Amino acid sequence: MGTFGAGPFDSDGAQDLLDSLAARPADQRGAVLAALLAQPVADPGCVGSEVFADEVVAAVAVIAAGLPQVAAGEPWWRDVIEAAGPAAPATDRPRLVELASAALPIVVEPWERGWVSEDDAMAARETVRRLSEALRTR
Repeated sequence: MGTFGAGPFDSDGAQDLLDSLAARPADQRGAVLAALLAQPVADPGCVGSEVFADEVVAAVAVIAAGLPQVAAGEPWWRDVIEAAGPAAPATDRPRLVELASAALPIVVEPWERGWVSEDDAMAARETVRRLSEALRTR
């Protein structure tokens, strides 16, 4: 059984994404994130079969962690930034923020459904709220 939690990097899929990004040169990370986020944007029906909500949430968190206004943020963001590791180059940022802003609403329902406890469901909603807010204030 895999690990799965309500934080942006609290799943095996999220950790696999972080490992994949860390293993690539910085100039290739943006393309990896863009390809992942483009899937649900192009075909929302692929969520749950070809791409999973936890991976998209993690990709959005990596992008949000690289935004200048987030860098000076509250402790939750400092933890996200530390976990996110090396982000995509700043030159990719506008395109990635646009894709993240389009992909996150598509995966909200699959991300938020199915939590066993109400505390986990609330934590998942809070993760989405913080990510959405960061993307809006770019």
